[in-house]
Amino acid sequence: MGGQGPSYRDRFDELYLATYADLTSDRYTVPEVEAIERLLELRPGSSLLDLACGQGRHLVQLAIQGYTVIGLDRSDVLMRQAYKDGQIRGLDVNLVQGDMRALPFDCAFDGVVNWFTALGYLESDEEDQKVLNDVAAVLRPGGRFVMEMPNPIQTYQKQAWEDSELASTGYAMVNRNYMNYETGSQHTSRVIITPEGERIERELKMRVYLPHELERMLNLAGMERLDFFGSLAGERLAPESNRLILTARRRR
Repeated sequence: MGGQGPSYRDRFDELYLATYADLTSDRYTVPEVEAIERLLELRPGSSLLDLACGQGRHLVQLAIQGYTVIGLDRSDVLMRQAYKDGQIRGLDVNLVQGDMRALPFDCAFDGVVNWFTALGYLESDEEDQKVLNDVAAVLRPGGRFVMEMPNPIQTYQKQAWEDSELASTGYAMVNRNYMNYETGSQHTSRVIITPEGERIERELKMRVYLPHELERMLNLAGMERLDFFGSLAGERLAPESNRLILTARRRR
């Protein structure tokens, strides 16, 4: 969520909150946070950065568990929602508005979390590399990084496909997607239909990194890849896995 181009502005706003309301509910967030705790091997009082924290759903749950968490995002809309949700739960959440290519921290975190597809929306591979470089820079030596996104192997295999979502908020979303194999990018023509019947059209693009590309980028940043998983339960990444979960560690 740290991008500045049209895809970023078009993706993370009030419509994002309305169309993804069910997929970002506690039903999904609580087990995701349990997996994050396990994958980062967190200890009581660990310090964490929720990178591209969005509406703060993981940030809030991790804070409830007693960790010291800072959330960073560029979206005014999502950060306001994160603050509101924290207040509802009696938390004074620590939020910083900023660019994930230039993290404004001089501290060393025990862990960094980047969950729900936040890498790939920037203007180039070099810009995405800056993100991972900064992740390594703000981790303590030996600190861990966990990142989650759609399984790129499955995305490449699909070639062209449609998906849709009807949220309990009354918003419907239909995506027509195709892969550009020359650039490694997923292109999406999105139609959002509001409860009032208004039709909103958007064009989005996201760079899709294959596992070997992610590992190369981690190495360049000064991190070593620990593992790839295909589910919260720790199943091995496979072509049929819906998601990719990556764990890495800053070199000592």
